Amino acid sequence: MTEPFKQLTPEEKAVMKNRILSHLNLYPAGRPEEVRKVDSIRQHWWSTLLPINNFKLKPMPIFIALVLLFSGGTSFAAESSIPGDSLYPVKIYVNEKVRSFLAVDSESQAKVDTLIAERRLDEAEKLAASAKLDAEARAKLEANFEKFADRVQARIEELEEKNPEKAAELSAQFETVLKAHAQILENIDASVDGKVQPEVRILIKELNDREKKSSETRVENELKIGADVEVSAQAAAEGRLKAVENKIKEVRNFIDDHAADVSADVKARAEARLNDAANLVVEGKAKLEAKMYKEAFVLFQRAHMVAQEAKLLLNAKLDFENRVELKNRDKDDDESDDRKASSSVDFKSRTEVKGDDDDEFESEDEFKIKIDF
Repeated sequence: MTEPFKQLTPEEKAVMKNRILSHLNLYPAGRPEEVRKVDSIRQHWWSTLLPINNFKLKPMPIFIALVLLFSGGTSFAAESSIPGDSLYPVKIYVNEKVRSFLAVDSESQAKVDTLIAERRLDEAEKLAASAKLDAEARAKLEANFEKFADRVQARIEELEEKNPEKAAELSAQFETVLKAHAQILENIDASVDGKVQPEVRILIKELNDREKKSSETRVENELKIGADVEVSAQAAAEGRLKAVENKIKEVRNFIDDHAADVSADVKARAEARLNDAANLVVEGKAKLEAKMYKEAFVLFQRAHMVAQEAKLLLNAKLDFENRVELKNRDKDDDESDDRKASSSVDFKSRTEVKGDDDDEFESEDEFKIKIDF
């Protein structure tokens, strides 16, 4: 599962503010004949953030736009929304567009595109687990996922000639996301009913195909490392070592923080994967000392992928298994309260209860999903 976007940092807010102010300096609204031009620019800017059918905004001072954009409350609440929720348009048309706007180069844009593509997979998984992933919802999410996945590939291709190390790193990150979510979807496929399974399997095939392509791209770029300058290969390997050591520390802290939420067996399996990553780091360090920089880079890369995959799978296990368990527990508590409150009347099951408008209320229990390591 993806980690939700955090609120913009002060630095990110400053970057965006400077860009907007620079834009206003180029198009000042000091003379009457220029007002309509500036209003048109503002309207176009907001329409790119909120491309909702028949949604019109009146021209507004730019400081109001900034207040709305950085107010945080609605934007933050939208982060956990899924298709069908009222705040979902804010998530995809405001939050994600702001993040893309702040990405200033191919590397940072590729990372944002990877995260947005992964969010579409998260949403598909949640809909599938709730028996709500029909053909229409799957097609829309798949199309949006493909849009950003294609962007990731394009960004990587931009980097291949001038910076194969970075291209290999970005390919590895995307490959890890694809592999982990393919496994999550396979676990969901084993748990859901026949209505949802065809849609889930379409997504699994899409991910498997893209994972293969991403793996090929990664290997091609790893082979280019150090082809021209040996010092570059050494710097790349050392940089990847630092990155993987930070990643292992991050995942170890994540496991420790959630130790109480999982069984001892699950914790042991997660730690075993992390130990595999640590062993790859030891092998990589030996290659680094032997000045076999390309080989060291590849080993550090593999270690990073193993550690990140462990975190993604553990996060999915926490999200799906614990969420359903808590929901069912809350349902049992509600039903227990209902029984106490209705001791003098017959109790009806939730699927038979009728509301004030006599419309039947259907239960929406989620499937119990088991995420395997």
